Amino acid sequence: MFASSSFASTPGRYWYCFQPTQTPTPPTGPTSTATTIPTFSPTPSVTQIPTQTPIPTQTPIPSLTPTPTSSVINTCTVGNNTINKGEGLCNEKTNIVTVCEGNNQMVQKQNFCGTGQVCRSLAGSFQIRCDAACQLKLGTGAQSKADLVVLSEDYSTYNDFISSVDKAVSAMNRTNLSPTRLGKINIWALLDLSQTYFPGFNCPTPQGSTVACWDHNKALSTAMSKCGGDTYSIINNDTHRVGSVGGIAIWGGNYIYRFALDFPTFPHELGHSMAGLRDEYSFGVAAPPGTNAGVNCSDTGSQSQTFPCPKWAAKFPNVGCYLRCGYTNFYRPAVRSIMDRGGTGAVYDFNEPSLVDGWDEILKFFQ
Repeated sequence: MFASSSFASTPGRYWYCFQPTQTPTPPTGPTSTATTIPTFSPTPSVTQIPTQTPIPTQTPIPSLTPTPTSSVINTCTVGNNTINKGEGLCNEKTNIVTVCEGNNQMVQKQNFCGTGQVCRSLAGSFQIRCDAACQLKLGTGAQSKADLVVLSEDYSTYNDFISSVDKAVSAMNRTNLSPTRLGKINIWALLDLSQTYFPGFNCPTPQGSTVACWDHNKALSTAMSKCGGDTYSIINNDTHRVGSVGGIAIWGGNYIYRFALDFPTFPHELGHSMAGLRDEYSFGVAAPPGTNAGVNCSDTGSQSQTFPCPKWAAKFPNVGCYLRCGYTNFYRPAVRSIMDRGGTGAVYDFNEPSLVDGWDEILKFFQ
């Protein structure tokens, strides 16, 4: 921090007074016995004001190099800036703060802000700001609620990551989960950009190979230990993408790409990982014998697509039975729902079986 000084010199104004000196002139003419003293009319004293040199309209200000308010013992040089002792730089990717300790000594300090805190960068400032690592983005934070922790993959700044989380929360608010259901969920953003969860593509699973994979155990452990999470979502900053795949889910967690946050992808993947719902778009193949249809699909059709499938007829009389629910020989309860394919024409509403037999069944354990 600097204190700048400026000097302005203004020419002085001086007033000069002159008293003219009169020398009497002796009288001329005949000599008389009396001395005649001539009468003089007093000459007025004239005050003369000398002509002034015009004052410039602008007084030049000398160019000065700012002088630091602190001595060198209390400052450091960072590029073209001089910063004070105790100020520094925050690397949000690593949560390492480089602090000025005076005498131009910059020292790196890990976990400078302490447990559960992270450093934050402030534009145009070398002040070090500390903030909570777990940022509440939806809910009250009460422990009685289901805690979903959003994790970062390949983000460099907190602001970019939080912007993505805000998009995800906005998508949740667009669904028909209702204030009652959403009121049982806390969504947290974990400000830790140093972690990576992506080991590669085409990973084998008990259900077959997945196009992209992640370390589920590490993600769940991180969410639980850092923010007390019950489940998690990883948002990838559009690296490691596979074609048009917007997200992948397993029971307990999901992995979502940033571009897909412009669609209902986030609540769609939570439908899988939290509520146990199935995809309703077409896989292009029939279900193998013995495949479990799940709560939002039926393996048995009805007399008409506008009449409920037998599994829903008693409980949900207002739904239908439309062919294609993931597998080509399964049936879905509504023409379109959020569990159908995203993109153009995507909808944000869950169908009735998905809400009641899916979301309500899991959220009944929370308040």
